[in-house]
Amino acid sequence: MFEFLKKYRKVKPYSKLALIYDYMMRHVNYIEWSKFIYSILKQNGIDSGNVLDISCGTGSFLKAFAKYGYSIYGSDFSPSMIERARIKHKKTGNENNFYVRDMKIGRAHV
Repeated sequence: MFEFLKKYRKVKPYSKLALIYDYMMRHVNYIEWSKFIYSILKQNGIDSGNVLDISCGTGSFLKAFAKYGYSIYGSDFSPSMIERARIKHKKTGNENNFYVRDMKIGRAHV
């Protein structure tokens, strides 16, 4: 019935989505979201340290959040998403702070 889908069975998860992810998420105001998270951290006296975005996608939130001076790290299950996040953060020097990880088990996958 769905013979046309067979060719997609071997595609790695999110590998094609990574190409259009930023476009699909264009409605998310990452700048406002980062301000909100920053305000919570400040209210709780956390004005420095490490921030890890689990399932960071292409790293858009962390790009907006980086201006607050925290050390930023991102992880995602999709190598394609992490590749795009690294490209996005290359100018900031944070491109090596992104890792392919499965949040369920906390370790790298292939």
